Amino acid sequence: MVTVVGRGSGNFPVLHVTPNSQLAASLRDIPCARPIAWRNGTPRELRNQWTRDATIYFSRGELAPEPCTSCVRGRGPFEQCVRPPNPTGQPPLRGACASCIWTGNPRTCSFRTSASAVSLRYNPLTRLRLTWPL
Repeated sequence: MVTVVGRGSGNFPVLHVTPNSQLAASLRDIPCARPIAWRNGTPRELRNQWTRDATIYFSRGELAPEPCTSCVRGRGPFEQCVRPPNPTGQPPLRGACASCIWTGNPRTCSFRTSASAVSLRYNPLTRLRLTWPL
């Protein structure tokens, strides 16, 4: 859920985004580091759990010194490549950036570490992909 809670500088709306994950919810007390900078200035709809959490990560995360491969190629909604905050010592979603998390495919981010790679298996009974740590 997204709610307009006021107006910020430049008369831009200030939004309250209801987080989906426990990690995103735990970031409520971390102040925003930046406003949302949409690629090509085109705002996107926050329509699912990936997009809501990625927006929270973008606003509170750390700007990557060098963008990931997907961000270099212009993929994802954000103008900058931002890594989520790391309050627990474990990188969220294995180190993926906010733009790659937004797409629902954080495993495609080049920031993911090999030590935290996963393998995918297809379960024909449930038709679900299961992830197993290596």
